[in-house]
Amino acid sequence: PEPPKPEEPVEPEPESLILKGLGWAVCQLPVTKLPYYYSATRREARTRPPYYSVLGLDETKFRNWTKEDIWKAFFLRKNEYKVKEEGALTEDLIDRDLAVDWNLVMEAFHVLNDQEARAQYEVDNLMPHAQRQLQGLRIQHEAHLRHLAREEAQAKAEGYASAAEMHEAHAAAAKAAAEQAALEAEEEAKKAKKKR
Repeated sequence: PEPPKPEEPVEPEPESLILKGLGWAVCQLPVTKLPYYYSATRREARTRPPYYSVLGLDETKFRNWTKEDIWKAFFLRKNEYKVKEEGALTEDLIDRDLAVDWNLVMEAFHVLNDQEARAQYEVDNLMPHAQRQLQGLRIQHEAHLRHLAREEAQAKAEGYASAAEMHEAHAAAAKAAAEQAALEAEEEAKKAKKKR
């Protein structure tokens, strides 16, 4: 069997200015690499972005927002991102660097404008039972942050610039030790063969 190919590093998606401004960060689950969203100020984790907030709507009133409200909020956001020519909005972005945020606005609009998708989003992220279930994700995230902080402190104590540098050095030392052990075992095998 072929040895497993090393995973190619996944290039992180550019940061969303909307999410950053709202105090949310995009994170990845360690094993599945699926994204989740974490807000340190709210001490809250979710499986999907805060779509109502992305459109500029108060999330605490999510049960009251109508399709018309969502359309109006979307149109206001669209005015912030699209070029106007002769009084009409074009499909061109004002700034190409805003593509990540525009895609997030579109995603929010499509989810909240579709009755089934909106219901699923609310059940999975906003309803009280969902928020209780998502506490596990928040606890896992905060434990991971504490673990990273301990690793960084250990790296600094050992004289490394970062935990990543420390891990690389430890891996190189382990590889060198394994290679040395293999050489010694080979030498021992040769000596044992000569004695026969």
